[in-house]
Amino acid sequence: MASKGVLSETLASITAIKLEQLRQQRDGYETKKAALRQNVASNPDIVARARALLKGCDDLESVGLQKVYAFLSLDEFLDQAEYDPSITEPLLKKYEDEIHAHMDAQTNKYEFASLYGKLVEEWIASGNASATPSADGGAESAAAGREEMHQQRATWEELVFRPKETDGAAIKAYMDDVFSSKEAKRALTGLRERLEKFQEDWTSSTHFDEESLETVIRSMLRSDILTEEKRATLRDFQSNKVVLSEIADVLNMRMSTIADWTWGSPLIVEQRRNLNGRYRFYTDEDLLHSILVFYVGLKWASEFRTALTAFVDAEGVWKPDTKPMSKAEARRRRYFLNNQTVLHSHSVQKLRDEHFRSILFDQLPESFEALRGSKPGHVAVVQDLLHRLQAEIIMQTKLGNEITVIRSDFKWFGPSLPHSTIFAVLEYFGRDPLGAPARTRKRGTLSILFALDYAVNQQASGLRLYRLHDDMWLWGNSTTCAQAWDVLNTDKTGSVRIGPLNGKALTTISEGALPEGDVKWGFLKLDRATGRFRIDQDEVDKHIDELRLQLSACRSILDYIQAWNIYGHRFFINNFGKPANCYGRAHIDSMLSTFRHIQDKLFPGQSGGVGEYLKQKIAAQFDMPASSIPDGYLYWPSSLGGLGLMNPFVSVLLPRRDAPETPEKVVDEYLEGEELAYSLARNRFNESSGYNSDGSSVNSEASSYSSAAENNGLALPGGTRQEWRDSPEFLDLRGEPFMSMAEFSRYRERTDPKLGRAYEELTEEPHGGSVHMSKEVRATEEGDDAWKRLDNYERWVVQLFHKDMLARFGGLDVVDAGLLPTGLMSMVRESRFQWQV
Repeated sequence: MASKGVLSETLASITAIKLEQLRQQRDGYETKKAALRQNVASNPDIVARARALLKGCDDLESVGLQKVYAFLSLDEFLDQAEYDPSITEPLLKKYEDEIHAHMDAQTNKYEFASLYGKLVEEWIASGNASATPSADGGAESAAAGREEMHQQRATWEELVFRPKETDGAAIKAYMDDVFSSKEAKRALTGLRERLEKFQEDWTSSTHFDEESLETVIRSMLRSDILTEEKRATLRDFQSNKVVLSEIADVLNMRMSTIADWTWGSPLIVEQRRNLNGRYRFYTDEDLLHSILVFYVGLKWASEFRTALTAFVDAEGVWKPDTKPMSKAEARRRRYFLNNQTVLHSHSVQKLRDEHFRSILFDQLPESFEALRGSKPGHVAVVQDLLHRLQAEIIMQTKLGNEITVIRSDFKWFGPSLPHSTIFAVLEYFGRDPLGAPARTRKRGTLSILFALDYAVNQQASGLRLYRLHDDMWLWGNSTTCAQAWDVLNTDKTGSVRIGPLNGKALTTISEGALPEGDVKWGFLKLDRATGRFRIDQDEVDKHIDELRLQLSACRSILDYIQAWNIYGHRFFINNFGKPANCYGRAHIDSMLSTFRHIQDKLFPGQSGGVGEYLKQKIAAQFDMPASSIPDGYLYWPSSLGGLGLMNPFVSVLLPRRDAPETPEKVVDEYLEGEELAYSLARNRFNESSGYNSDGSSVNSEASSYSSAAENNGLALPGGTRQEWRDSPEFLDLRGEPFMSMAEFSRYRERTDPKLGRAYEELTEEPHGGSVHMSKEVRATEEGDDAWKRLDNYERWVVQLFHKDMLARFGGLDVVDAGLLPTGLMSMVRESRFQWQV
């Protein structure tokens, strides 16, 4: 693929050619259309006028007018009108108007194709202009940067270029304490042996060939570490076997002399601003160096994942976060319930285990060949975690338990991590110590963070540390969270304690045992009083100001739309928290209210919000009345020739009707079912013994419990007294009253699949109702085929604006395919967009 500059030049050339062709075709069409109308206007015979118009439409097809197959029958209707008096003039006038509307729709298509072309030209020109400073100081201000940019750069340089030595012996002593159990020591030996063997085989392996290079290049292209120019160069490498072979030879030579390898010339570091306001730093090294380092990291990362997975899977290494059932308790459940389940495959505990396992090593590739493209992105993983946290809060508080939530991250973790710490941890896991001949630079961040994961698990009663990069979440009871906090003890941390809904008092803990501060993510803040995530309006207002700055810096309409779609739509929606059943409908309503607030603040006095603002802006830029621009054209899908402006209200409204008004009701229904299950189990037990728990005789109604249980889908003890309760192993339990409700429900999180289903329901996202196609849309030439290619958001937009759009353009397509370079435009639009730093 060519570079961004070449793409822009190509786009400019193609656009100019197509616009000239479009102008000629449009002029030809309008000339012929005007002549046709003039010729038929003076004819008083409406049938003759209609015939002439139909014939004229056939001639206009040579200059772009699309054929309407519904008109084929009209010629026969006109034959009927020659003889049939029931074919009245008003009816024929409607057909005549329909032909005129069809011809005018093509005029509208040409007009808006021309407008789109002008927007592309403006976009290209603004891209060239942005490379040079402007007279008003805008570019100069961007080049100079903001105060926070310089502050973060100074902090980064202070951390990166000022070494900090740590006590390697103390680190290894701490690690010995963390990995002190006999199970951990046994598994750690296997991990070390595996890594040592991998390291021994490293020098004798041939690392680079065409296949391995293609794997590395695909992975690099999916990351954000490269400039656009280098990404284009890598794409060129992919398709050239000769170049790949030459690169493999060079890199194999470098790998064979890795002990003497250096970066060569000093590296350039690029500072990029994220929408959240934080800056990241990217090295711009020689491309072959990038491939070499990426390959080493990818190989070792995949090997570490395999080794650490084996370690975690070793029996007795990882502590469970809920107390397992003892043998004595399992025996009592077998006696009273005829149930041997100690961990159900669909219990809450099992669902937690599977989820935690799925994200524990998510940052490490499953294998050298694996690509992350098939996995959910970071934002999706965080959203899922927040859904599970909110579901846990609802479930635990309704079950009468308290829950404490801690959120933390490491301040400047990557740049501040001392090399001496990395070397100490890697050596502990079996890598060569510092100074080994074949190691100049090593990657160890994930290994260090895994040691933290395991330390929390071991020292905080099996508590799970949900760590996404350097962002950390954990929750549980106050005591275990305090133990975990003692292990972490980091900055930028907050905690929230939420009491049970039954009014039970919170557990007393010592002052300072938990960190102060709020629990936040994005624009969400965990409310201490309700235990629900709420949108932090103060944080939203800060980003409204930032969005205003970014929008004001846009030099073209298309840039403005792109900035709005990324920042004003996607960024806010992601940071408001993706709708889920556990948030309920109130959260969606809060999102809608906040989006209204955003538009009111950005466009005061503008009743139509961003859409009306853009219409006014386009009208002023291209000297046309704003009223001539249909609202639908702005929001219409780009695949159908519209500008593709995203409407956040539509995105939020889609799942609203399916979101529950009261999420807690899910757990309430479970508790009602659990009480019924207990009652049925108790009576079934007493029925089989012939006595009630108070010693009285079971009445004749007892047998009805079996059918009631079956109708409610409840798993109750089966069989007869002789099949399980008369067994000699239960001799000491005979005559005991049936277990209490507290004992019956004690291990519900490990044994009851119904609670597991309730937990799953809380974490699920509302499906969002399907949008139905109207008969007017189905009747268009594109009809069903175009509809099938649209997602639900696009279908909503089409249905919302279809009446006006169909009337103007005669179909779903605003611009005929091939009139403009829409495909090439989509390739470069996102790649070239840059935020104001």
